[in-house]
Amino acid sequence: MVTSRSPIALQNIRKQFQSIYDLERLL
Repeated sequence: MVTSRSPIALQNIRKQFQSIYDLERLL
C-alpha cells in the first residue's frame, strides 16, 4: 500500500513543481 501510494504522491508533487516552474517561466 505504501509503495503504491509513494509513486502517486511523488508524481503529484512533481506536477505541482512543474506548474510552479511554468508560472515562473511565464513571468
